[in-house]
Amino acid sequence: MTIINTEEFNEKCLTNIEIEISSEEFESSVKAAYKSAAKQINIPGFRKGKAPKFILKQYVEPKYIGEYAAEQFIEKNFDKIIELSGKKPFAQCSFDVIDYNDEEGTATIKFIIPTEPQVTLGDYKGIEVKKYHKDVTDEDVKAQLDEFILQKTRISPVLDRPCEKGDNVFADVKDNDDEEDKPKPQRFVLGEGIEDIDNAIIGMEQGDEKDVIASYPADYEDEKLAGKTKNYHIRVRTIYHNVPPEINEEFFAELFKGAPALPEGKEYPKNMDEYNVYAKEEMQKHFDKQFEDMFKDELLKKIVDNATVYYPDAIIDQRTKESFERFSNYVKGQGMKVEDYMKAYQLTPDMMVKEFRSREEAELKRSLVGSEIIKAEDIKATEEEIEASLKEKAEARNSTLEAFKEMVEKNSYYKTMIEDEIVSKKFMDFIIENAVVTEEEFDEEKAIAEQMANQIEENTEKEETEVKSEE
Repeated sequence: MTIINTEEFNEKCLTNIEIEISSEEFESSVKAAYKSAAKQINIPGFRKGKAPKFILKQYVEPKYIGEYAAEQFIEKNFDKIIELSGKKPFAQCSFDVIDYNDEEGTATIKFIIPTEPQVTLGDYKGIEVKKYHKDVTDEDVKAQLDEFILQKTRISPVLDRPCEKGDNVFADVKDNDDEEDKPKPQRFVLGEGIEDIDNAIIGMEQGDEKDVIASYPADYEDEKLAGKTKNYHIRVRTIYHNVPPEINEEFFAELFKGAPALPEGKEYPKNMDEYNVYAKEEMQKHFDKQFEDMFKDELLKKIVDNATVYYPDAIIDQRTKESFERFSNYVKGQGMKVEDYMKAYQLTPDMMVKEFRSREEAELKRSLVGSEIIKAEDIKATEEEIEASLKEKAEARNSTLEAFKEMVEKNSYYKTMIEDEIVSKKFMDFIIENAVVTEEEFDEEKAIAEQMANQIEENTEKEETEVKSEE
C-alpha cells in the first residue's frame, strides 16, 4: 500500500489521499467480494455460492467487486491508512475507487479524511449590541388574566333575547353570488369577525334570516375574499353567550392546580390583590430572562459573523442526521408518525432537513468560535470555582460535600461537565464585559420590523451562498 498523491482543501477541511494497493495486499478483499457476489446470484448449473471465480466474472460487474473489496480493505487497514496520512479524522471518512484492475487484482482508491475545523477570530471585543428592557404594567397583568379567564369561560344557550356583541352565533350561510351554493353552517363570535356581518347579525333572534352585503379588507387572510364584496343569506340557528368564571379562591386554586411547589413559606395567590403582585413579579422575571437571552444571542451572533470558520461537510451531515433522528423519536413518542406530522404542518423531508442543517451549522460555528476565544483568553475553571460548584450541587441534592465529591471522582464525565459549566459562564461574562452595550426600551412594532428586515437579509445571503456552492 503506497500513497501516490495527497491533496489538501483547507477551506473544506478535507485531505484526499490516493492509495495504490498491490494485488498481494488486495487479494483477500477481492476474494471476499466474489464470495459475497456468489451468494447473491443464481447461476445455471451451480448451487448459490458455489460458482467458481472465472464463471462469476461473466455475471458480476468489476465495479461492484472493486467497491466491495475496497470497503473490506479499508475496514481492515483503517488505522494504518490514518497513520500513513499523518492526519487525524474529525468526522467519518469516506472513499472512492479511482481504478480497479480485475485481471491484475490491483486498485487505486481515493481516501477522504475530514480534518479539524479551522477558525480565524475576528473582533470579539468592543462589539456594539442593544439590550432591551420592558417594565411590566398593570395592563400586561390584566391581559394575561383575561386570557386565563377566557380559557375557563363556558358558553350557555340564549333563548330569550336577540344576538349581542360577544355572543357565539351558529348560522346557516349561503353565498347569493353563487346560484349553485347551498347553505353551510358557520360560527361567528360577534365583534371579532367581518364588521358588516357582525353588525347585521346583532339584533337578530333565533330563526331570523336576512341578506347581508359584506366587504372584506384588502389584507384579509383568505386571499379568495381579500378586497372583495360578497352577498350572503344568513339564518340564525342558535345563540350562545359567554359565562365567565367567578373570580374567587376556587378560581385561583384551579388556575395554579398542578403548578410546581413553591419554596417553604410561600404560596400561590388566593385573591386578586395577591395575584396582581405575584403575576407582575413573575412576568417581569420572564421578560428580563427573554431580553437577556436575546441580548446574549445577538452578541454571540455578531462575534461569530466576524470570524472565519471552515469545517468539513461530513460533520454537519452527521449532526443533521442525528438531530433528525432525535426529532423522529420524539414525534413517535407522542404517538404520531413523522409523515403525519409533516403533512399536518405542510412540510417536506427536504424542508425539515434544511432547517435542521441550518441549526446545526449555526450551533457548530458558535461552539468553535467560543472554544477559540476560550483558548485565546486562557479562560479556565479554578479549583476554588470547582469547589464552590460542587458544594452548591451537593446541597441541591441534599448530599454531603464529601459524598458528592466521591461520586464525581468516580465519574470523569460529570467532573468535566462541571468544569465546562464554569468555563462557559466565564466565557459569557467575558464577552459581555468587553461589549459596548446600549440599553433601550423595547418597542414591539419596531422590533418586528427589524426582525423582518434581518430575516430578509439572512435569506438573501443564504440564497447567494447556495448559488455559489452549486456553481
